[in-house]
Amino acid sequence: MAGSEELHRAVGRIEGQLERILEALGARNTRDETHDARVDKRLTAVERKQAWYSGAAAAVGAIVAVLVKH
Repeated sequence: MAGSEELHRAVGRIEGQLERILEALGARNTRDETHDARVDKRLTAVERKQAWYSGAAAAVGAIVAVLVKH
């Protein structure tokens, strides 16, 4: 019976450690999702500016082409 008690205690310790690991991973996933949302927001802003600058450059290029051609 003494061996059985030691085995139960060892399993209990392992379960406790596993639970702490899973909680830590859950917290990290939540933190990573928050970080990803912030990065996505900033990246969207950068992409929007890049698209606007590309459009403006195309418009300026078209105007210059029309003026130089005539």
